[in-house]
Amino acid sequence: MELFYGEDNLNTEVQEADGVYTLTYHTADKRPPIGTGLTLTVKFHGDSNMGSGEAVIEGVTLAKKSVSAVVDGTVTKPYDQNTDVPVSFKVEKDLVGEDTVTGTTTGAFEDKNVGTGKAVTVDAGDVVWNETSQ
Repeated sequence: MELFYGEDNLNTEVQEADGVYTLTYHTADKRPPIGTGLTLTVKFHGDSNMGSGEAVIEGVTLAKKSVSAVVDGTVTKPYDQNTDVPVSFKVEKDLVGEDTVTGTTTGAFEDKNVGTGKAVTVDAGDVVWNETSQ
């Protein structure tokens, strides 16, 4: 059994349990792309119990995987009378294999006054991801 995106074979892993087939593929090479309205084709090459065939699956949606990041290092900067502060982060779990995900973004201290132990707020929409797939 194989899974195709157009003419591109996604080199899937296939498991069968009680007549139900599960196809799994790895997204590291970014095919098919994240998005909606995708069309995939499953092809079965037949065996002694079942003939060959294929099924077209339309309207597939592939969504980004949610991950949780933690601050990497200390959030600090010289006093400059504003609240903006660079924040480095990393994802420590829910990754595939040897993948690493780190990034930087701009956070905001709770106020512009000098001090320690201040809360920092980060807007996840402003995150810059640095992904390394092994």
